[in-house]
Amino acid sequence: MKTLFQTLKKYPSARAFCIFSILFYLSMYVSKTVHALWFDEQGALPYFGFSYTMMAIAGSLAFITGRIGDILSPSFALRLGVLVYSIGLILRVFTQSLFIAGLSGFIAGLGASLVVVSMRYWILSIGDSDDRSAIVSLKETSVNSGTAIGASIAGLLVAFFAYLLDQPLVAVLVIAAILCALTIFFIPKLNKDENSSSEDGNKKNTVSKMLYVGVILFGILGGLSVSLLIPFYPIILKEQGVPISLIGVFIAIMGISAIFFGPIFSHKSVNQKKGKIFFWCELIAAATVLLFMFDLAIYLIPLILVARTFFQTGSIISQELMELHMYPKAVIGMLFGLSQSSFFVGDALGGSIGGFLFNISQNYALIACASLLFVNACIFPLFYKHIIKANTGVKNEAVS
Repeated sequence: MKTLFQTLKKYPSARAFCIFSILFYLSMYVSKTVHALWFDEQGALPYFGFSYTMMAIAGSLAFITGRIGDILSPSFALRLGVLVYSIGLILRVFTQSLFIAGLSGFIAGLGASLVVVSMRYWILSIGDSDDRSAIVSLKETSVNSGTAIGASIAGLLVAFFAYLLDQPLVAVLVIAAILCALTIFFIPKLNKDENSSSEDGNKKNTVSKMLYVGVILFGILGGLSVSLLIPFYPIILKEQGVPISLIGVFIAIMGISAIFFGPIFSHKSVNQKKGKIFFWCELIAAATVLLFMFDLAIYLIPLILVARTFFQTGSIISQELMELHMYPKAVIGMLFGLSQSSFFVGDALGGSIGGFLFNISQNYALIACASLLFVNACIFPLFYKHIIKANTGVKNEAVS
């Protein structure tokens, strides 16, 4: 945690990145929380569903928006993404038109994906390779903070404006869109020629077929493992005997704990040993999933959820460090976008497969999820090692 604060103190751009990330995701989750409530109040939930579908479709095109981010300057791509996303958010106030509802979802999806993939250029522009783990940890911590704060204050904002206005939900949607647009002022000037790193994992600056295939396959694998577990947490907890009134609290504990676990993985040694850290974190995360096959004492469940959050945080940070190392900087936006698009495919497949497996037996679904995590733990570090060796032509630390 000390390393994270030292990085914030040392680099003004890191402080701007932190503020931007928190406010961007805060506005996202305030709007996301109120969006469904507003459409439900207006009797337009089918239009909300269509808007959500169009946003998912746009998100699946992240490889295109990522390529746009590669072509444009990083600063311009981020600002464009923020403005486009803000327009998508403000259009959510219109509930009586299927076309506008779909358009708002599609625009928001495009804007969000452009911001998310372009943030990698910002990460690479801060400090050097010794600071990389601190910056990736900062990103994860800021995103989790913004998400938690946004989801928490959405209801409070609605309650506050209910005393002042007849349509408090509209007011909150508008405020979220304005706040999102204002984050543009925290984006500094980022030039691609500044995105250098002493940790040049891809000296050839080319994309091999193996890298393309790996990005797609591991993206799908990640989406599958997530969608087999996360959406079904309420069912898993209910089967464990957790009262319905506490299910939301237990899930919230994971989100809050992730905020504090991010800084733990900010030391430069995490970047040096990212392969090993990923392997063990992903492996232990798989083991925690299997624990839910047994009847657990209720006091053990939050401890297991917090432990899984810790190892999942380590897995996410170390995986992104490996990706930043092996992706050529000239096309880093496209590759992260392709990974995100593939994740959406896996997420869609996993939701359907998960529903089928949970309907047969919860244990089948848990075993399937744990198996995917185990495969990912073993194969991804080897894939990383292969790509680094292929592109540098020298023996790299890879999974050391």
